[in-house]
Amino acid sequence: MKEEPPRTLTDRQAAEIDALADLPEEQIDTSDIPEIPNWSDARRGLLDQPPATRA
Repeated sequence: MKEEPPRTLTDRQAAEIDALADLPEEQIDTSDIPEIPNWSDARRGLLDQPPATRA
């Protein structure tokens, strides 16, 4: 698979990112971003084992 060269930002995109970076955290609307569940107690490998090896 060919790797594409990285795209550069347009002047408009760069200006928008700069404007967002200058905003205080309280003014940034994150209501459309789903919440991240707490995965601190998660354990790997419990559900993806073949049925023959489950205890």
